[in-house]
Amino acid sequence: MKIMKDNQKRHEIKFIINENQRLNFIKKNNLKNLFPDRYVESIYYDTKDLLFFNQSEEGITPRKKVRIRGYNKGILNNLEIKTTQNYYREKIVIKEFKIDNYLQMIGRSGRRGMDREGHIIYANVDWTGLMKGELGAIESKYNNINNYNIIEKLNPDFKNMGESTYKNILDSGQYDTVIKTDSYSDETQNILLWKLRDYNDNTIVFINNINKLEMSCKCEITPDSRVKITEYLLSTFFTSNKDSDIWIYIKGIIRLNKLPDDNYKCLKIFQKYLLLIKNIHNILVCDENEHYKFTCSHLKDIFNLNKNFILQANILN
Repeated sequence: MKIMKDNQKRHEIKFIINENQRLNFIKKNNLKNLFPDRYVESIYYDTKDLLFFNQSEEGITPRKKVRIRGYNKGILNNLEIKTTQNYYREKIVIKEFKIDNYLQMIGRSGRRGMDREGHIIYANVDWTGLMKGELGAIESKYNNINNYNIIEKLNPDFKNMGESTYKNILDSGQYDTVIKTDSYSDETQNILLWKLRDYNDNTIVFINNINKLEMSCKCEITPDSRVKITEYLLSTFFTSNKDSDIWIYIKGIIRLNKLPDDNYKCLKIFQKYLLLIKNIHNILVCDENEHYKFTCSHLKDIFNLNKNFILQANILN
């Protein structure tokens, strides 16, 4: 896809003349055509109340036109966005759709896990040219979950849901995911396995060691205890590399008692980290036998402490 900008100032005065007047004007001023005659086709887009059309008719500025345009009876493959304000005009032309643009569109066709196929409708576009060559892999920012089967343990209404999910034609043969059926006799642990499913195997490691975590939390809440639990959560769910940016960032928060800087990338991971703490706490605190009450106390303390750091840093915008 090519994006071109055409910016220029111009002053226009338009007159209506007949054909004879036009020819006489050309002859008198010795004018000639700089460009060959061409055939122009356009499709204009507007709002329901014809905002763009009315602005143009009334001469209001700034005003805008959005259109698809083609020349000499060819394909309408130029998307033009034209803005006029007083004598200044800007026109953005988007042309020549590429394979990447095609991928962007087909990626929104069909609902994963529900539809077996999706359909795309092109209007006056040479789609055969877009299909040349091999399409690249479509990658998602979300993890491929390897244990949907756990939902059957929590709610019998979803029996066989896991099997039907993995039979989806979109998944067949495309991933190396090993489908798992892990579950626990403890309902709270099964809920953890489902709620933290995005972390896959990391969640299993956490659950298998959750009783050890509870034992380690049978102590007074101190800065040292906060550091230990924070390190444990980071190494279990994110990375064990203590030199990684997120380790340095979060350890800096504990050391300085404030957010160290406005590193956006680390801030997004920090947000995910706080959401993880909240989710774990909210699950464990509902355990009927209160097996994890000490862990809950420490998690609640860490969450509230970090939440206050965010509020004090005034970075909510």
